[in-house]
Amino acid sequence: MGPASELWFRRGLLRHTALMNPGMVADAMVTAVTLPMSYQYEVVAVMSTAPVGDLPQTFEEWGAGMASAFPAP
Repeated sequence: MGPASELWFRRGLLRHTALMNPGMVADAMVTAVTLPMSYQYEVVAVMSTAPVGDLPQTFEEWGAGMASAFPAP
């Protein structure tokens, strides 16, 4: 994942460290499957909102942000 992430960062595809944790994804899916019977989704796209603040300028800054946002268990 390291080389791919660095390439994605250089191409502007990794702009911030806001990822969704499993609980957030689960909440979104519960919302989707508990719609009233007269509604349905054709497409479900769930993504986190970008944090407010400065964007990382280097891949190392992005990595440090990821490490602080998602510490190892």
